[in-house]
Amino acid sequence: MKIHATWVVAFAVGTALSSVANAAELSSCKAFYEKAQEEKAAGHLNAALVNLKGCIDTSCPTFFRDECTRWVDQVESVLPTVVFVVRRDGTDVTDVEVSCDDKPLVNSLDGKVVPVDPGPHEFSFALSGFPSIQRQVLIREGERNRIIDVEFKSPLAATSSPTPASQIDIGLQAKPTERRPAMLYLSYGLAGLGALGVAGFAVLDIQGNHRKADLEHSCSPYCRRAR
Repeated sequence: MKIHATWVVAFAVGTALSSVANAAELSSCKAFYEKAQEEKAAGHLNAALVNLKGCIDTSCPTFFRDECTRWVDQVESVLPTVVFVVRRDGTDVTDVEVSCDDKPLVNSLDGKVVPVDPGPHEFSFALSGFPSIQRQVLIREGERNRIIDVEFKSPLAATSSPTPASQIDIGLQAKPTERRPAMLYLSYGLAGLGALGVAGFAVLDIQGNHRKADLEHSCSPYCRRAR
């Protein structure tokens, strides 16, 4: 009778512990399921995806697994991804830290896509020895492999020295004076006006002599001189 009683107690304890474990798993699956819906509605697709993968575990009831699996496919199909391309003086670099909205995103670059929630974001790029660079970017839902390009430029050192004043003076003195185009045009214009004036006087003189000859021929010998 004692053996039978012990077995009954052990069975009851085991059943109770199993029920507690099942209840805990059920509660966890339900929490993942509900949290995933909240994050998805808020546009936090990365967080929604994490919770959805929590409720597709084999320990969760079939209902939760089926629903969460379906939502995982939906979220992954619209989750945007970006690719960071960072250069220093035209050369690709990988030792760059990138943050999104003041939260660390990646510690270095490997050329792979990075999932990002849709919406406006401020990306900050940090490279040793340079001031950080910020980029304001609007990420659209469903946008894939968007390239965000940033370049760090080193300050240019002054390599040219000023030309000595003595060399400048010598160069100015040695260089012949060039006649300005405006002065040439003015000279040509005045010469042209002079030529036109001479031609005009010649024409008037010829016309006057011709008129005089006509008058003398018509009135001779009774012509009167003009007073």
